[in-house]
Amino acid sequence: MTDLNDEYQELNKRVWALLKPTDSDRERHEQIMVLLGLIQRITNELSAIKSVLTDKGMLDDSFNKVVAQKMLGDHGGPGPDPLEYAAYYPYLMPEQLYLKEVLELSDEEIADFNERAQGREILT
Repeated sequence: MTDLNDEYQELNKRVWALLKPTDSDRERHEQIMVLLGLIQRITNELSAIKSVLTDKGMLDDSFNKVVAQKMLGDHGGPGPDPLEYAAYYPYLMPEQLYLKEVLELSDEEIADFNERAQGREILT
């Protein structure tokens, strides 16, 4: 088993390597691969944490409703700075599929979301 401090140090080096400017296609490719690895690791760990919290009864469907609210905020309208509260679902899958498959919203909840999103887009 790897020492956590060693693992952290390696991860720290890899993250800093992402910030190094480069004109080399090979180095840029390596930077992208490191970033993809980090994203995959974080996604897997968050999924595991969500599963544990759900199994222990510490996380219910209110979490999914909060995520949907953040997604709704991406459609514009008055409110907080969108850069601070942006949901990054578009990078994962199409919005409607994310609402149904990941957030497990009902058809009625998705229809309500779409109606509210359309209203926000009209306001901006």
